[in-house]
Amino acid sequence: MALVWLQQTWNANRVVITVATSAATAAIAYSIYRLLFIEKEEEADEYFESIVLSKDPPSKKILVIGLDGAGKTSFVRCFGKGNKDGKAYDEPRPTVGFNVKSVNMGSVLLDFWDVGGSVVCREYWKQFLQSIHNIVWVVDASNRERIQESRDALIKFLQNDQEIRPLLIVANKQDCKGAMKLSEIKQHLQVDSSAVIDKFTRDIKIVGTQTPQGGTRKGIWAAYKKLLEMP
Repeated sequence: MALVWLQQTWNANRVVITVATSAATAAIAYSIYRLLFIEKEEEADEYFESIVLSKDPPSKKILVIGLDGAGKTSFVRCFGKGNKDGKAYDEPRPTVGFNVKSVNMGSVLLDFWDVGGSVVCREYWKQFLQSIHNIVWVVDASNRERIQESRDALIKFLQNDQEIRPLLIVANKQDCKGAMKLSEIKQHLQVDSSAVIDKFTRDIKIVGTQTPQGGTRKGIWAAYKKLLEMP
């Protein structure tokens, strides 16, 4: 009996040791994986210096809208290879009407339709939906006084989108004091509620950005990757 008990005890301890060893090995392996792969993914190429341009890539037409002063034109200007010193562009003026910018991003040609966000321009947003693949809604994350207005304008606009196009919400001006974080932006825009038309079937993504004139940009690479993921 004593020998049987010792054998059973040894087997149980061996199982515990094996499980503990396996858990430790898994933890070490995951740490190495994060170091080699995940951390590298977080090194964003905000100025697209690593982009290899290709000839005649497929195009994607993107409608960029949002309230006036949200930073739509600044956001669009960030797309394109180079310009790391930030000296190539002047401070953008408010868009009256619309601007079109086509940018070769290597694997895709992005056609940005940047439409003004004044009350008058908003009435014409729906006219730009034809042939659009994705919608980008830019929000001034630092302006709490207009976040309700932004939500109402977004919901009203989406009622015109019968094709339920993918939506990328850009929470811009994250570098400004008191800027709302992504979770707060989602709550105010009611992204997770029925207020956003077809939220259960529409592909909705959100990203935080900062595009200061002559300063360090952030979030542009993440926005680019999300646009590539969208159909």
